[in-house]
Amino acid sequence: MLRKTLIGILFTAGLVLAADAPTNGIRDSRLADAAERGDRQKVAALILQKADVNGVQGEGTTALHWAAQRDDIETGKMLIAAGANVKAETEHGAITPLFMACTNGNAAMIELLVKAGADVNAPKANGTTPLMLAAASGSVPAVKALVDHGAKVDTKETVRDQTALMFAAALGRADVVTFLAKNGASLNTLTKVAKVTRVRFDQDGNVVEDRPTPAAAKAAPKSEAEVDKAEAEAKAKADAEALKRATVAAESDLDMLARSMQLKSASYQFAKAKEKAGDVAFRAPRRVGPEFTGGMSALLYAAREGHADTVKALVEAGADVNNTESYNNTSALMATFNNTSFSMDEDSIFGNNTNLDTTARQELV
Repeated sequence: MLRKTLIGILFTAGLVLAADAPTNGIRDSRLADAAERGDRQKVAALILQKADVNGVQGEGTTALHWAAQRDDIETGKMLIAAGANVKAETEHGAITPLFMACTNGNAAMIELLVKAGADVNAPKANGTTPLMLAAASGSVPAVKALVDHGAKVDTKETVRDQTALMFAAALGRADVVTFLAKNGASLNTLTKVAKVTRVRFDQDGNVVEDRPTPAAAKAAPKSEAEVDKAEAEAKAKADAEALKRATVAAESDLDMLARSMQLKSASYQFAKAKEKAGDVAFRAPRRVGPEFTGGMSALLYAAREGHADTVKALVEAGADVNNTESYNNTSALMATFNNTSFSMDEDSIFGNNTNLDTTARQELV
């Protein structure tokens, strides 16, 4: 009887151990799973059992990623003490635990990770830095923690060349904007300008397909005006050829009619076609959308989004109010055009800035 009882206890213990053992021969995600659930006791127990502290879930997320995402300082301390890799990156995006902390604007978690060896300037796959996400969060303490540890304030991400100041300005983080400006952030940096493929529609909203261009005509790029002129000439030529064919056919038909009526001759004249409302055939395709995009500054972002406090903070810090984006709009014009709800008081926001372009001032009135 005693033997059966002992065997039963050992069997039960074996089941418990099996439940805590890795279920995947390649990845041990038990710690990451427990941290994702916020189960601090389970995390501690797994650390004592020597579970892989850097074990990852399917996309490369570790327990430390989840601790940072959940703002769980105590779990973060346990994991780091057990040897968690503070520089661990996810498989998609190369996201480290520090990015999680910066997204949340958690200065305490940032301090913990940085002191454990996290790189404050290591970018994600798209060039975004921890400082950019901290700036977007609006947390001045988080931004300060990074800057105090050597974060570069003017680094640009690799998609649009945006800086941390632009991240803050676009989201209306006025306090962060002021802090970054005082710590050397460039106020007038512009994003990259890129050419945009412009889609054409007729007046009824139907997409007009551009005709293939012969190889010889593709040798040199053409300006928008040159393209429009070439299309107009091609249309005029096609219309002339169509009229010529119609004329020949009409002459033949009229001559036959004249002979059948025993007339010596017939004269004819085509009435000039008149444009009618709703007649798409008489309307030239129209182009929509800008030809270029980009060339945005932090001030232009703030003005476009209608963040008056942030606009004021940037202007007071010395941002150039006459910078224009790729479509030649100034910050004042963008605020006027894009934000009908943005009641902009020129004097209170732009002050008596004599550099404000006269045209921009007139548009604001």
